[in-house]
Amino acid sequence: MVELRHLRYFVVLARELHFGHAASALHIEQPALSHNLRQLEEELGVRLFVRNTRKVELTEAGRTYLHKSIRLIQYMDNAAHAAQKAEQGGAGYLNFGYDNCVVLSRMPAAIKQFQRSFPDVELIPHENIPDRLLEQVLTGKLDVIYTCGGRRHPQLDSVTLEMPSWLCAIHKDHPLAAKNVIHWRDLRDEKLALPPYSSMWELHESLLSLCREADFVPHAPFSVYSPLAVFPLVSAGLCVSFTFNTGSAVTIPDVVFRPLLPTRTLQLQMCWSKNANSRTLTNFVEHCTRSLHSEASVSACELV
Repeated sequence: MVELRHLRYFVVLARELHFGHAASALHIEQPALSHNLRQLEEELGVRLFVRNTRKVELTEAGRTYLHKSIRLIQYMDNAAHAAQKAEQGGAGYLNFGYDNCVVLSRMPAAIKQFQRSFPDVELIPHENIPDRLLEQVLTGKLDVIYTCGGRRHPQLDSVTLEMPSWLCAIHKDHPLAAKNVIHWRDLRDEKLALPPYSSMWELHESLLSLCREADFVPHAPFSVYSPLAVFPLVSAGLCVSFTFNTGSAVTIPDVVFRPLLPTRTLQLQMCWSKNANSRTLTNFVEHCTRSLHSEASVSACELV
């Protein structure tokens, strides 16, 4: 069987074209080098060198084999280096699941920073509804998820990375736009857009609960899955809706944003399996936690 050492010995001898010099470069005895080269030629069934008392030359087969051998050694060295980096969490793959709340969060900026710090880690994104994300991280199809709602599961570890406060999105000419802040009860008689119960039930129930706290049942003729998809409805003056304040500036034509009182927050959580044994995953969680927590300390409300 041809082993990697055979190839390394062959390449050094092909470079030196002298058994004594090649053995010295390899830090082995010359008979051991000769023995290994004979083994290689016997295994291949070809002569790689022409040997005589005066010189050593590569045969045509030897020159062809040299080119392939150098590439193979480089490939094996690169593979070993990649494996070592993966062991340290500096290379590999990470299946990252997220729901549509991420589009308004600070997570994309944290991911960009992570990719700069770990360029050899391939982050594979998967967008889905929260319940599906939970199923997929539990079954191992996803390594980590980022989703809205305070999710708890005995098989998952989690960390809350953002707790943005709710904002009201209204048309600039709406009477409520004249206020600096809006109370939840001010929305009693408004047409509202809520996320659909079927796919975003936690978010839907959370907003319903907040309206009930203000002593009214919301009139919600519009159901919109994506946080961004609701803004055209607001811009057209068809409804009032909700978004959340992550400290990032958002500009939508004819739409203004106002804080809602009393202040209520939404949890954005990262979750992963308790059984996960990946340094790459650990690096990702630690990096995003540091990044988002440090940004939270300096973020200001820029959405009004």
